Amino acid sequence: MTSQSSRQASKGSAMKWPLFLAVAVFTASSGLYASSDEELESQQNQEDPYPVDGPADIMPLAAHEILMDVDKVGENFIAVGLRGNILRSGDGVNWTQSPAPTRSGLNAVAFSDSNNGNAVGHDAVILRTTDGGATWTKQLYAPELERPFLDVQFFGGGKGLATGAYGLMYETSDGGATWDESEAAVREDEWHFNAVIQLGDGSLLLVGEVGNIAHSKDGGASWSRVESPYDGSFFGALPYKQSGAVIYGLRGNAFIIDDIKLARGEPYGEPEDDEEMSDAEEAVEEAVAAVAEAAEPAFIPSADAWKKINTGTILGLLGGTVLPNGDIVLIGTNGKILRSSGGMTNLSHVKNPVGLSLADAIPINNGKQLLMVGEAGAQIIDSQ
Repeated sequence: MTSQSSRQASKGSAMKWPLFLAVAVFTASSGLYASSDEELESQQNQEDPYPVDGPADIMPLAAHEILMDVDKVGENFIAVGLRGNILRSGDGVNWTQSPAPTRSGLNAVAFSDSNNGNAVGHDAVILRTTDGGATWTKQLYAPELERPFLDVQFFGGGKGLATGAYGLMYETSDGGATWDESEAAVREDEWHFNAVIQLGDGSLLLVGEVGNIAHSKDGGASWSRVESPYDGSFFGALPYKQSGAVIYGLRGNAFIIDDIKLARGEPYGEPEDDEEMSDAEEAVEEAVAAVAEAAEPAFIPSADAWKKINTGTILGLLGGTVLPNGDIVLIGTNGKILRSSGGMTNLSHVKNPVGLSLADAIPINNGKQLLMVGEAGAQIIDSQ
């Protein structure tokens, strides 16, 4: 079992927004939200526009349908995707479907330890397992919110975040046993939060639509804006060095920064004072601030701190991972696979025999191979 920090470093995080939209289109055209079970369908209150949920159907070809995320748990792999499908494998080749209490599409899965984990997805669903993914229970199901969860991650000490569309954010401090809606000010503009990761220094990085990037040094309680090098959506991020990051998204755009603090700007919201200061106390505070500002000029964060990575593609980049040797791999639409080698600013193409969109990847066999999930289900290819 890899530690939580090493799992974060290798796996990174990604929302896979285009693939999420593909799932939504498939859902609408196939009637996924309409139960095929007549008994369940009869329970639907016609005055209630939201679907009656039920257990996922056990399907022999579930490993070959759309999968959105994969995680390593002990000696096993857990993958989640369409129709509430949850699959387990010991080798990444042979998969067994686990019973799941939802038919909602699942977008992400993460574990706080070898037994306890959560999967999240459409209809604001949160599932929990306490036996390494063999069985699952439903913790939250709120289709009335009309907001899907897009990512879930744990950061050590039992703390974790589930993030999603239109500012959706829930937090846990007990390893995913319970979840509460976050009150962080970063939610106020209701942007899509596509992915959240932990950087090497333990801080958190959140990426989303229209170039939104946020950084937290207190486990997600408060966030500061990060100057963005691109106005389009970012779908994922990877930790880089001690406090840097790689971010990637629409039209093959990817950027790298050595230290996120070089682009960190103003905080979201203003903290409330415990009590009002007197005029004298306020004057003293202003005088101290003026002296400090005169002694050291104010730092101005800059989007120029980001360096553009030459990806050689205009295809959307939906997922990524860090190999054991520190190289990065980015994957995306049409089965695109890119890998760094000896440097981070230029990526080379890796041959993929299956040209269908990819959503997530993790290194296996000491980084010689990649276990990837996406439109064609699960597949393993050489990483070179």
